[in-house]
Amino acid sequence: MYAGVMIIDGNRARFAVSDWKTMLAIKTLRARLRDILTRSFKNPGKALTSQQQKWMDLWQKIFTQETKL
Repeated sequence: MYAGVMIIDGNRARFAVSDWKTMLAIKTLRARLRDILTRSFKNPGKALTSQQQKWMDLWQKIFTQETKL
């Protein structure tokens, strides 16, 4: 992690973040989602645990927010 820049997948995507707390939150969310997707691919019919469902709800809440111009 570089100060103010988050690089994903070997320079495919770069994001500027305002502070280290934001970077840590994005990194944690990304790791949790990777675990959820891995589990879903290995066990396609199995339901998510309550903790995993909370992470998915948080992800959906973040990415479905409307921006106000």
